[in-house]
This record gives sequence, C-alpha cells and structure tokens, in this order.
Amino acid sequence: MRRFLRPLLVVLALIAAGLTTTVATAAPGIPIYRAHVQNVGWLPNTEPTLVGDIAGLPGSGLRVEALQVSRDIQLQAHVQNVGWMAPVAPDGIAGTTGRSLRLEAVKATSMVAGYHVECEAIVPGAGTVHAGDGGVCGTVGRSLLVEAFRLRLVADGATEPTASPTITPTATSTPTQTATPPVTPPASGSARIAFTADTGYDASNGNGVTTGVFKGIAAAAPDFAAIIGDLGYDPGHETAYCDFVKKLYSGPVEILAGNHEDASHGGLGTYATCLPNRAAVSAGDYARQYVIDQGPVRLVMIDPAIDLSPKRTYADSTPEQAWLKAKIAEGKAAGQWIIVAYHKPCLTIGLHGCASSPQLSNLMIKLKVDLVITGHDHNYSRSFPLTGTVTSPVVATRSGIFPQGAGTVFATIGNGGHDHRTITGLPGWVAAASGTNFLPNSFGFLQVDASAGRLVVNEVVTSGGQLADSFTITR
Repeated sequence: MRRFLRPLLVVLALIAAGLTTTVATAAPGIPIYRAHVQNVGWLPNTEPTLVGDIAGLPGSGLRVEALQVSRDIQLQAHVQNVGWMAPVAPDGIAGTTGRSLRLEAVKATSMVAGYHVECEAIVPGAGTVHAGDGGVCGTVGRSLLVEAFRLRLVADGATEPTASPTITPTATSTPTQTATPPVTPPASGSARIAFTADTGYDASNGNGVTTGVFKGIAAAAPDFAAIIGDLGYDPGHETAYCDFVKKLYSGPVEILAGNHEDASHGGLGTYATCLPNRAAVSAGDYARQYVIDQGPVRLVMIDPAIDLSPKRTYADSTPEQAWLKAKIAEGKAAGQWIIVAYHKPCLTIGLHGCASSPQLSNLMIKLKVDLVITGHDHNYSRSFPLTGTVTSPVVATRSGIFPQGAGTVFATIGNGGHDHRTITGLPGWVAAASGTNFLPNSFGFLQVDASAGRLVVNEVVTSGGQLADSFTITR
C-alpha cells in the first residue's frame, strides 16, 4: 500500500508547495494562515475573503505539524516530544516540518490593539477545543493530534469576528423604500435518511462488509434507506439481494438505478418489484426519476448517464433538466432542505472521473442545492460547500458548521461494500476522503438528520478505518 500512497502524497505536497510559496495579504482583521499536514505538506492559504476559515484536513486522521499565519497574530506551538517552543511573529512557522511530530496545541495572541484572537482546534478524541487570546488551543499531555485549526480576530467586546479593525467612512445617500421579499418559513418536522451505494452483493460469498453496512443502517433506525445505484454485482440474483437486504433491515428502502442496473445488465424491474417504494413518493418514475418528501427534506432521485430508455443527461435545455429544476423550486418554496441523489458523479476524486454531465453539477451549484449524493466511484469523498463551477470550484467555507446557501456539498458514497479503490488526487475542495491509497480505508453509509433549522450529515463507518466526517448546515 505504501508504494501506491507515497507517489500520490509527493505529488500533493509539490502541488501544495507551489500554491503557497507566497503568503497573501488582506485587510487587517482577516488572518490568512496555512497548515503543514502529515504526508501532504503545506496546504493552500485560507481564503482572505472568509472570516474563520479552517486550515488542515478535518476528518482525515492526518496531524497538523506546523501552522503559519501571515499577519496580526503571534503563535506559540506545543509540539510532540518538544513541549512549548518559542513564540513566532507573523510569517514565522509555529511547529516543525520534516520531523513527523504532532503540533498538539498553539497559543495565539493578537498583535492588533482592540482585538483578540479566538482559536478552535479539531482534535479527534477531544472534539473541538476552543481558546481565547493566549489560551491553549488544542491539548497538552494527552498525546492527541490536531486535524485542523481555525483562527479569528474579534473586536474586544464583540462576539462575532469583524472583517477589519478600522471603519472606512462611506458616502451618505438618500434612503429609498424597497419592498422586503417574503421569507419562506422552514418546513416543520424531522427526518432521518440513510444513504448507501455500490453495495457489492455477491451470492457466492458471505457479504460480510455489506452485511455490516445494512446492520448499521438498521441500528440507525432511519425513516427510510436509499440505495443510490449498483445494488448488486451478481446478475440473476436480484430477488436474493432483496431478501438479503430485508433480512438485515426491515424499514422502507428506496432504490435508484446505477450502471449495473442498466440495459446491458438488466434486473431493474425485479429490484423495483422486490424493494418497492414504501416512502412518500410525490412525483416521478420509481427507481429512475422521482421525488420523496420526508418532513423538512425534499429528496430528488435522478438517473443521469444510465443506459436505459430514455437515457437522460440532465444537460442544459433538456426536458429532464426542466423537470429537475421545477422539483427543486417546489421544495425551496415549501421551505424544505434539498438533497439531490444520482449514481454517476462528475465532481469526484475517484477513477471514473466525470461520468455524468458537468452541466448537471454546475446546475446544482447554481441552484444552491444543499447536498448532492452520488456513488459509482468505490471510495468516500465529501466536498466543502462549493460555489463556482465543476472546472473551477470555489470553497465557500472550510467550517464544519455553515449557513444554508453558502455553497453546495457533494458527497460520493461508493463505499457501501464493493471493492474499495484508490483516489486519484486530493484537490483543495475535498473536506474528507477515504481510499485504498489514502487512509483510513472505510466502509459505511451516510446518515442525514434534518429538522426545521439544521441539516446534520454524518458518515457512519461500519468497518475498516475510522473516518470521522460530519458537517452541519444551519438556517
């Protein structure tokens, strides 16, 4: 495994180094900083336009080894086997590189009069550790790594970060009366949905990994489970697959066609018969293009690039895209969270690459869909909230808790049981990942818990490495 891992990590480190050779500048009050991460090297700078950006790889299990801030903040590092090091001024490196040592904590102190630092450290085993100006941000004496840091400069007496400690006067203008657009109240109730894909059932073996996934789903007791394509890889055993699933999980199961249920493989009709719709389908063609409304969630299931008749692309100006846009608009008008699921992704770090229409993923971003869930690539990956386009994605925030509308999150959950595979790279938009060449190598399912005010998403690991990935969207 090391011979596959090392070339990827070297490339990533070189890329990261090339992206960060110059420390950027920004208006005072928005600290720009970057993290040196185990096996990866220096990550790109945090975004100067964002307040409270995160440096590191939350959920990766990789330690931060050093932190560098460009201005306004003095850092002091506590390092594994070293202890507290001397404080460093802006542009100095707090911690070590090339020694494989954990940066276990920092003390961050403001150098701007009237402002103080608020620091957060994401520490597996200890959660998120908060510290004020000069406080210990992380842990000491517990031998725990830090996956990421967040630094903010906050005006004394304020509770929220401020973009700049100076106030720039603006020209006075005559007030005008503008109509206030109506605000759609959020949909009430709650929902729990479990998602999996590429389950890898094979009648000739014990299906141990897949068994664990469905046992985990049963333990979570969702309102329903959704299988996002490639149910089984054993043609002619569709009924056996259904019996296998129902023996492990007795709740409602909603299915969606993948490429292993296309015209060349067959079996979709049998799957749809033995795992029939049992949730609240409000419109569409079950197993291919349909809508489920579950309390505050609208789930839209579609089948781009699946070789069935008709073969839909959801590209611009197609009737299926018009249908999709209408269903998303209806859900937004009802105050629901919008989740769109389809088997073949476009924004992915897996071997298949963009297997569906880039225009579809661009539409998801444009319409500010809350969450897009795909399978097909047999690994796990999750993006930060994104704006921009598939070819030029822009990370809106690296925070694990962010407001609705900040950006669209893309999750690929092809780790439902079939052979786990490599990932092809780790671009800057990736928040968490798992593959055979990027540990932890894990199998599991995605659990979504929704209420009127929060959409909480967790990757639940049922076997393999312990990938701790979660995020929350708030209203």
